[in-house]
Amino acid sequence: MAPTQVASSPRFLLRDMTAADHARAEAVHYRDQKFADQAGYFGYLACLYRAHSELGSAAAGMRGDAREGAHHDRSAALICADLGRVPVSDTVPGPGPARLSAAQSWGVSYALIGSALGATTVLRALQGDVNWPLGYLQATAAFATSNGVARFFAALNAAAPEPEQAASGARLVFDVIANRQHLAEP
Repeated sequence: MAPTQVASSPRFLLRDMTAADHARAEAVHYRDQKFADQAGYFGYLACLYRAHSELGSAAAGMRGDAREGAHHDRSAALICADLGRVPVSDTVPGPGPARLSAAQSWGVSYALIGSALGATTVLRALQGDVNWPLGYLQATAAFATSNGVARFFAALNAAAPEPEQAASGARLVFDVIANRQHLAEP
């Protein structure tokens, strides 16, 4: 693929359009290649649970993608296992039933599935240093190397969703992840 094609592919357009949102969301939980403590890590997982279960599942359903839907269901179940409970927040309403356009659904999936690449980095930083449950991160890192992410990016590029709408979907995910109020759980 020529450099101009790479720069204009939906994957790279979304990366460029949402880089600041991604960095902001990540900085809420993960700074200087680490989490502040186990509570911070668990808060991160609680936010990811909400993103997978509410937004990711809706995005996959919008496009009728059963494989991706199963991925989000597995991710939510692994997060619950790591936390030892289902994360809830009585103080912060969730995004509610996600009513996404087709383009927004691609952006939501981009943010959640594309983040599998980052899970490998986070996992490497944590292993050996902490005795925390890492099932979600281990499974997500394995997904990244199993061709799942490459398969998703190929589908994203083939779909070529409208960039602004797709970016707005990705920002929904980054907003949920950055929402520190999710940390106020019982």
